[in-house]
Amino acid sequence: MRIAREVIMHSRYRTSTLAAMALLALWLAPGAAGADAHEHDGFFLRLATGIGGATDSVTDDDGVVNTIRGAASTSSIAIGYTITENLALHAEIFHAALIEPESTKGGSQTSAVVLAGKYFAAGFGAGVTYYFTPSNFYISGAVGGVVLNADFGIARFSTEPGFGMDFLFGKEWWVSDNWAIGVAGQFIFARVPSQYSDSHNTISGALLFSASYN
Repeated sequence: MRIAREVIMHSRYRTSTLAAMALLALWLAPGAAGADAHEHDGFFLRLATGIGGATDSVTDDDGVVNTIRGAASTSSIAIGYTITENLALHAEIFHAALIEPESTKGGSQTSAVVLAGKYFAAGFGAGVTYYFTPSNFYISGAVGGVVLNADFGIARFSTEPGFGMDFLFGKEWWVSDNWAIGVAGQFIFARVPSQYSDSHNTISGALLFSASYN
């Protein structure tokens, strides 16, 4: 329960941050957006946050697989422009954060321990979003660089940038001429260098709530 509460609190903080950015975008966007109501054109902004699960695994130099997994708060922020009807190109920031994840070695659940700390995977890249109208379902993908950062008290590390992908598929409902809210499924994959000869493999899946301006 304590772990779940911390994940929810982290998610609420992330939601507040995204809400503040949404208000700023609402003030800045009218001059950049397209003129048509309920159309995917002009300036594009999507803010999304939610909760899911994530896992990270790496094989050490002794051939032992070290894995951490647990509940995670995630987010995705996309800012760009609709280059043609229903198709937007954008920059994207995405992240997954585990709070007090469970750690296992060699795949043995009997040796599982809860780590007192946090683990973050954060990425930045370029992406594309396509809307299917009139249903307003969409698919979105981004690729870019990802870094990992962990602080478990007895163990801390930060990595060099690696490769990562962020995929979303969702549906939105118009709530004004240019704003829409919705839900989406998110999948994050990252392969990042480690201190071992092997690389970290991070996977995250989550349910997100979103707000988009288009």
